[in-house]
Parts: sequence; C-alpha cells; structure tokens
Amino acid sequence: MINGTQVTTGKVRLSYVYIFNPHPNDDPNAPAKYGVCLLIPKSDTQTMNEIRQACETARKDSAGKFNGKVPTSLPLPYHDGDKERPNGGEYGPECKGMWVINASTNKKVPVVDRHKQPITDSTELYSGCWGRAAINLGAYNSHGNRGIACYINAIQKVADDDPLGSSIDVNATFSALDDDDEDLGL
Repeated sequence: MINGTQVTTGKVRLSYVYIFNPHPNDDPNAPAKYGVCLLIPKSDTQTMNEIRQACETARKDSAGKFNGKVPTSLPLPYHDGDKERPNGGEYGPECKGMWVINASTNKKVPVVDRHKQPITDSTELYSGCWGRAAINLGAYNSHGNRGIACYINAIQKVADDDPLGSSIDVNATFSALDDDDEDLGL
C-alpha cells in the first residue's frame, strides 16, 4: 500500500536487524541508528512498483533541498541482489532473487506480531525472519551526498525462518576439557 512517499511492503525477509538497539555509525561523531535491511523478493512486483513510485514522488518533492530546483535524477536506495554491491563485491546468497534496501531511523520503531501485538523480546525479530515494513522514502542533500533514502517507521513480523549468517556448532568445534587439563598454552 502506498501513500505519497510512505509504503507498506508485502512479505520481506529481514537482515541486519538493529531495531531494538541502535547500530553504531561508522563515523564516531554521528549518532547510532536503528535499522534493518529489507530483502524484497523480485516476484513482489507490487511492492517494488510502489517503492519506485514513492521514490519518484520524493524526488519531485525535493526542490527545497536543492535550492528550489527539482533534480532530474537521484541515487535510489534499492539495489539488485543478483548484481554487484554499489561499493563493490557480491551480495550474500540470501540476496539472490531479491531487491535489497536498507532502512534506518534515529528513533525506536514499533514492532508487532501477526496480530498487531507488540513484540518486546529482541530475540523474536532476527536476521532471517519474515515481516512487513512501513517505510518512508525521502530525498537528502547533506555534506555533498544526495539521493533518496529509506526510513523505517514500523515492522510487523509475519513468519520465522532459518537465521541468516553463520552459526557455529560448538559440539563439532570444541572438545570437552577436564578440570585438570593444562591451560592449552594460553
């Protein structure tokens, strides 16, 4: 569903979930941000068409950020997960067949379950689960950088799935040690 520059997505996979606690910024002088990477299946053409339309609306509404002139184009916040990352390198296998869009905000956002009941346990929302996201697209022009950004407003968790990222089987990795074993050279 779209409303100007606001979009409520269809079912998306969540990755790099920093919704309950903010993620430190690369710039130590910048504040930490809440955020999530949305992996949108390429089969969900409705959500992507709405995001494209919201980006175009945000571009047309951006004259105030560009000395009264509307730019003819601006860098967009979504990328093809089957292609190379904008800064080089490949996306991970979870991004194949997906559109990738990073959404962030300076404030904590509401998180609810399928029945719109609040989720407060941070372990319930993890990289790999599926949800719907309420996002807002907006133009920015700051410190020589310009483009369309995606801001996260709320998340609804809709399904569990395998967690993304590597997990270690401690039973296969470590052997048990007796209390009288040496310190292993540490």
